Amino acid sequence: MRYALIFLVLCISYSGVFAQGSAAGKGLSRRLLENAKNPGYQQAAERLFAVPARASKAADAMTKEFSSDKVRQSLEQRIASLQEQNQALQAQINVLKKSGRLDGATFRASENDDPFSNVFSGTVFKTKYNGQDEIFGVVAAHTIAPDISHSSDALHKNFVVVMHINGERKRFPVEIVQVSAPSMLDMALVKFRPQDEAFLTPLTVQPNVRKGEPLYSHGFASGTETDIPREVLAESYLSFRTTIPVPRDKRPGFCGSPVLNSRHELVGIHTGSVYEKAGESCDIGFAMSAKFLNVLVEAYHNNGQAQFPLVVEGRTLANMNVDEYVSVVTLYDENMRQLWQQGFDYKFSQSKVAQAIRGLPQARYVLTTTRRAYWEDDGKILMENRSRSDKTKKRYKYDLWENKIVSVK
Repeated sequence: MRYALIFLVLCISYSGVFAQGSAAGKGLSRRLLENAKNPGYQQAAERLFAVPARASKAADAMTKEFSSDKVRQSLEQRIASLQEQNQALQAQINVLKKSGRLDGATFRASENDDPFSNVFSGTVFKTKYNGQDEIFGVVAAHTIAPDISHSSDALHKNFVVVMHINGERKRFPVEIVQVSAPSMLDMALVKFRPQDEAFLTPLTVQPNVRKGEPLYSHGFASGTETDIPREVLAESYLSFRTTIPVPRDKRPGFCGSPVLNSRHELVGIHTGSVYEKAGESCDIGFAMSAKFLNVLVEAYHNNGQAQFPLVVEGRTLANMNVDEYVSVVTLYDENMRQLWQQGFDYKFSQSKVAQAIRGLPQARYVLTTTRRAYWEDDGKILMENRSRSDKTKKRYKYDLWENKIVSVK
């Protein structure tokens, strides 16, 4: 500090030299240097220099504290918000349990009339057709698909559902009356006997969800009745992704269960989850949008014929029948030179096709190859045939530049 003070004094001294002349400047310098040796002057100077230093440190500390407080407050608000959402969902679940509202709305599917031998879930919903109220059930179509069809627990066209109604376990025989392909919509429509419909409490369909919306599910994971709070992470035209806060070993059997919003409306059907390498807390649950249930109902009343649009990036690449599924998508340039191709052996992926379209601006045509699911002769196994001998193959050619389907063969 002393050297800094002397340096300052010298600077003032030399400035005085140029300002007032050499002699006067030297005299002023001598007086300032003498004063600089005075302990009182030195203490005063040190206090003077210390003020901005302390102020600077205080300002830095306040800035850091303010920044830290701001981040902490933001996190605390987010945590409080999530806690409130979870509490609200749990309260709704508790109300539903006490009121028995989900009794008669969810069921466990049982192929051999034994409620403990099967883990598949199902949902009861209501809709209108030609102005008349109708009641149906729905299960995940992959529960009757070839990969598990030879298991004793697999569902077939006719099976039994087990429900809790007024505290009692009841069994109802049902029939699958319409299917969508497991690799596409992955839903199978179930019909109850007319005399059994009076026992049911069907859910109302709501076709829309939004990102961040709190949801919940009620199903039979690993054979045990389970409630799961969820949140929408992303949505697409066909389905939406959610959190899935339940251990992986407890999820089998949850497919087919309802996904509901805070108003207890049916927004989706749970069809599976993706295991992330980062751990099960990062896993993603999938649900097919409930809006497609009416497509199955339409097909049920029209000998299996009802169409839905295949929408990718806001474009309708194909108008598919309810039992059609996508096997291959190919992109071509304007001279029909192939630029990209993707086959779908298990599940159609909108995101892969969308990414390819965005990444290939020179692409003009999208050729979507579809096939149709069907029952084997014994009526027990739902098949998807991707062999060359499949006669159900259809090709939709879409022009990206003209934004329209130009041919269907």
